[in-house]
Amino acid sequence: MKLKKTTVGDIVLIPVDKGFKPAKVLYVSDRYKDTILLGIYKNLITEQKLPEALPDTFGLLLYTSKVPIQRQRWHHVGHEDLRVSQTDLDLRLVAGELWKGDVHMGAASDEDRKNLPEMLVMGAGLVEKKAAALT
Repeated sequence: MKLKKTTVGDIVLIPVDKGFKPAKVLYVSDRYKDTILLGIYKNLITEQKLPEALPDTFGLLLYTSKVPIQRQRWHHVGHEDLRVSQTDLDLRLVAGELWKGDVHMGAASDEDRKNLPEMLVMGAGLVEKKAAALT
């Protein structure tokens, strides 16, 4: 079986106790194998289909693997191009260095260390637990 390529803008459903939390793929790394940035929405849906309307903002941003999507643990239900408010969310710290997407921007400043997230790649189980806790 050929795996579907995970791309920026893909909408997936993460299973939680009483349904699903929709999420959007915001970044797919070419540098870090199988790593993606997911924007997880707060709303809970009960049907395994693309929601009619999704908000501009996310309840949570998490780095994880694209493997749960490829293995259909998380269900791919559609695609929507990133909205303006959903771009540039991949500025982060990696081992004390500043990165934007797959581009190394140099050493992180003290200000960067205070204000930017560290890229911590989470496994599927932890992503599902954090998604379930979103309200």
